[in-house]
Amino acid sequence: MSGKSEAWQKIPVSRIEILSDAVVGAGLEAVQMNSGRLSGSLVSCERDGVTFSSGAIDGTVSLKGTLSERNVTVGVVLEAVPGSWHWLKEIQAGSVGVFRAGDTHDALYRSSAMYVAATLSLDRLELEAAREGLVLDGATLGGSRLHPTLMEPSLVEHFRSGFADLHRSAPYQPAFQDADVAGRLLRDLIAHFARHPRLLSGQGRSPGHERIVARARDYIH
Repeated sequence: MSGKSEAWQKIPVSRIEILSDAVVGAGLEAVQMNSGRLSGSLVSCERDGVTFSSGAIDGTVSLKGTLSERNVTVGVVLEAVPGSWHWLKEIQAGSVGVFRAGDTHDALYRSSAMYVAATLSLDRLELEAAREGLVLDGATLGGSRLHPTLMEPSLVEHFRSGFADLHRSAPYQPAFQDADVAGRLLRDLIAHFARHPRLLSGQGRSPGHERIVARARDYIH
């Protein structure tokens, strides 16, 4: 990614309706599942056409609906307690998911949770992967699902610590912003799902990948 990110915007979570935009623009059905006080915050920013959303939620909530009708969302759980799930599959810190355009997301977060996600077009996701020398087309990405492998714990802790600070102080967190957290997050999520280009016998990279790399170069310039 190139350019500078916009400032992170923060919305306190004071009532359940605010979580309908747990991912920016989603319009989810949000239901509080316990009788205690609901609190937390949502932070978001847009960078070069990619929307980044993060939530820190204190309370047990159900979130259901489509994250985007047009774009794909990739994200990682930074904090979760036992009994939390996506699509009835238990999640934990480091769980990585992909949410395809128009698909229904179904999640339950118990007691407290924190996550971060990036929403962008599939074409843009392909281009960003090509910039890293990787392939992430629709077939490689697969359908809406949890990835079978957790994100590396050191990466999870890096993002967990940084986004916890951001939720406490946004939009006043220049050190975390200047570290290009948005770009690093997207690169690490792409690397989790992508594959290296297949080499044809006696040739270099496949023609399809070369075309995507050329598009990526055009986009950069």
